[in-house]
Amino acid sequence: MKNSLLHTRANADSFVGMPNVMPTHIAAIFAIALSLVSCGPEKPWLDQGVSKTEYEAYEQTIEAAASFSSLAQTAMEGNRLTQTDTPEFVELLIAVEDPDFRKTSRSDTDIANAKSGTITQEVARRYDNLLPEGADLLEFRTGIAKGLAESATKEEILALYLSDLRYGGIEEAFFATPATAARTLYDKPIRELDRAQMIVLVAALHYRKSWNPKAPLEGNMLRRIARIEAMLGGKCSPLDSSDKVLSGCEEFDPAS
Repeated sequence: MKNSLLHTRANADSFVGMPNVMPTHIAAIFAIALSLVSCGPEKPWLDQGVSKTEYEAYEQTIEAAASFSSLAQTAMEGNRLTQTDTPEFVELLIAVEDPDFRKTSRSDTDIANAKSGTITQEVARRYDNLLPEGADLLEFRTGIAKGLAESATKEEILALYLSDLRYGGIEEAFFATPATAARTLYDKPIRELDRAQMIVLVAALHYRKSWNPKAPLEGNMLRRIARIEAMLGGKCSPLDSSDKVLSGCEEFDPAS
């Protein structure tokens, strides 16, 4: 069953990751949920003040809650990026990428903005391949994110997020996970890195498609590292929840 839900990266330092293509049984549940929605009250999304795309994506995610939970449980069992194995790294990652993530009564304001980089939104983006033809992508992501926020626990969402973190990809002709990046840069597992080394890996997630751990640190990476260090040190803060580039900390950018 686990093999049908998740696959293991080939590299010895790899971790269990969620495929880009949604597991077959979840996709099937999405299709069934969509048919049920179409048989329900006419245009129920109008009563909720949302678009049809957002409403259907939300309903589909709620229907697939059990499958998402099973997928998350498998990720927690096999993923090396866990609170147990790499607690400091995970907490640094949350502090930078989504500092409000652990709030139990967080507002849906940031989730409703599908352009935001919250952890829940990042998980929702992994299901872009199920976007119905002609549907709005941001509305689709918002529906999934809201469904996840309502039906999954914080630990399940975090497990799904951590299960497929990576730098590069096939199109970029290189691929690395945080674990393999740590080996490449420092010849250590993540749990043995010091705080400054962990910050480098966290900073690189902002440039995950273009950052290659084999290349020297320069330009944007050095600026982001400096901003993160200043923010974590309490010297500055993001302008708002959408300030993913940390413009509020730009005064700490290194001299050119």
